[in-house]
Amino acid sequence: MPSRRRLKAVIHLNARIERLMHPYAKIGVQNKLLEGLSQEAFAGGPGGSSPYIHPRMLSYLSEESQAYWTQGAHDQEKPGDRDYLWKFWKSVSRQASTRIGVFTTWLQSEVKYGTPRPGQEWHCWGAALVSGPKKQGKHLFIWDPAGGGFHPEGIKASKLLLGSQMRLVREIQKNFSLRSLWLFQGEDRQRECLKLTMKWALDKMVEVDSELVPDDPRFLGFKELKMIY
Repeated sequence: MPSRRRLKAVIHLNARIERLMHPYAKIGVQNKLLEGLSQEAFAGGPGGSSPYIHPRMLSYLSEESQAYWTQGAHDQEKPGDRDYLWKFWKSVSRQASTRIGVFTTWLQSEVKYGTPRPGQEWHCWGAALVSGPKKQGKHLFIWDPAGGGFHPEGIKASKLLLGSQMRLVREIQKNFSLRSLWLFQGEDRQRECLKLTMKWALDKMVEVDSELVPDDPRFLGFKELKMIY
């Protein structure tokens, strides 16, 4: 049973998420919220430690990508207001079997088309990097609130993932033995991907950290993709 303090913290964080004005929430507001989720996850729950939640928005794929965010952002962002994707798995502030990240990236593939053009839309999504049994390999779960809904299992990753999501997969493969790749796609039609992804991170925050288990209840609804590009 969650403690009174834990319940109060969850209610407070959920209220802050509900106040997010997508897509125009300033990056400072987003990072403050992620810091709150990260700190509460670190405090842990009654069942044990919670997953690691990265305390800043992950957006930069490259130096060019960082320059574009800071030159074209609507709230005059500064370099370093967001993190590079690799900080998702390289941060050593806390050891955990499950690492949660919230990402904001451009809808057009930076891998294929280079630096996005002015006026291009961005999209918010989440990911969980989970250690396998006995720390053998990693498993990546990508949570996309607006990918289009149901899709069958076994589709090639390149058919469904955004270019930035593919970039994340490839970078993780360079650093770990990636054993499996999974995707959940929602049907957000109200342009609320930021709010929905933050709520997903809040749901992950209250879970007990653990290695992946068969039919893991933390990832119901995810479909496995073929890691063939």
